[in-house]
Amino acid sequence: MKCIKYDPDTGKIIYSLDAPFEIIGIQEGSFIFSDPLDPRQWYVKDKIATPRPDNQITVSKTTINADGIDAAIISGVPAGAIVRIQTDRETRVISDGTDIHLTSAKPMKILVHIEAFPLKEKEVTIYAN
Repeated sequence: MKCIKYDPDTGKIIYSLDAPFEIIGIQEGSFIFSDPLDPRQWYVKDKIATPRPDNQITVSKTTINADGIDAAIISGVPAGAIVRIQTDRETRVISDGTDIHLTSAKPMKILVHIEAFPLKEKEVTIYAN
């Protein structure tokens, strides 16, 4: 029998399980009966497997001048989203819902990862040349 274990508070899919009913019956937690689903694309809402909505984040440009002034602007990041900005080190912040302005005074690659569940995660790469 195929099922999915999920977090009842968030709807995040934890894992898929294909096992006899007796094994599923002794598992703790919240389950729905379903074929395996990709948790990057699906979550559980009201005990129903539901596609995760697309992230509406936009980026003004993916290449900037490495002059400390030119900026790439990331818009539409929801308040409360987890934003990881990775250069030679990683910075993790919680979005306040305002635009993110990225500049660099030296050439580098800036990787931005945005998680605002249940929206699909978004990853953007900015190049400073």
